[in-house]
Amino acid sequence: METQTSLSQKLKISQSYLSKIVSGKARPRWSQAKRLAAATGIDPIDWLELPPDELRRKLGLPAKRPYRKKTEEVA
Repeated sequence: METQTSLSQKLKISQSYLSKIVSGKARPRWSQAKRLAAATGIDPIDWLELPPDELRRKLGLPAKRPYRKKTEEVA
């Protein structure tokens, strides 16, 4: 599967906006979901409704690692 950068260039949307869609921080409009579907083979409904982890899996992207707060070691 292609990278988010190359896909965003092909679709003429910013890489940061595509990243927000893939991470679940933004939802595409229906017209964008259809363009994303045409470019990736993933159903437009999936672009609108799938949880981020499932969408990343369908795109062949690694699962997002959970944020871990660094803890200070006590001497």
